[in-house]
Amino acid sequence: MPSFDAVIRRLFGQPGWTSKALLGGALCFVPVVNLLAFGYLMEYAFRLRATRDLDLPEWNDLGWRDLIVRGLYFAAIFLGTFALPLFFGWVLSRVLDTLTFGLLGYLSYVPLGLMGFVAPALFLASLHLYVREGMFADAWNLRELLRLAVAGARTLIIPSLAFWGLMALAWPVYGFAFFLGAWVMISYSTALFLSIDPHQMPSF
Repeated sequence: MPSFDAVIRRLFGQPGWTSKALLGGALCFVPVVNLLAFGYLMEYAFRLRATRDLDLPEWNDLGWRDLIVRGLYFAAIFLGTFALPLFFGWVLSRVLDTLTFGLLGYLSYVPLGLMGFVAPALFLASLHLYVREGMFADAWNLRELLRLAVAGARTLIIPSLAFWGLMALAWPVYGFAFFLGAWVMISYSTALFLSIDPHQMPSF
């Protein structure tokens, strides 16, 4: 299994990452325009899968039309495998809180907390399946998605905690926090999923 610390050191030790990340983070603040940042992250995921190169690509090497198309795919996967599970967890927590008349207090939000760990694993697994062959339908292969997410779930706990911690601490500048967090998660999960033996993955 890859070392999360080693990936972090490698990412933030590369030259020139700051300006690229700052631009991506700034774009994340603007609705619709943020598709460019999403497309950049998706392009990075494709290049990383193909070359194993952790360096961020140059922004001026990428066409904005291609970035928007990539961004739409990224947004669709994010909404379906990250935002939707979180929303489902929030609904369950609200229902539990209502049924218990608030007696459980913060315990009623356990479903939402659990989805906070499930959602990143589902999203990263779905993204990896899409990037693997470039087939968007593969991102929604529920059987393979669950197998990959379950296989990597335990290893993704610490990165997920780091992502949510960054989002919480840097919420006023959430665009930069999201871009950096997504960049780190995509980098680490790619190395993780490539290291998993398909024969050791759970079967459904």
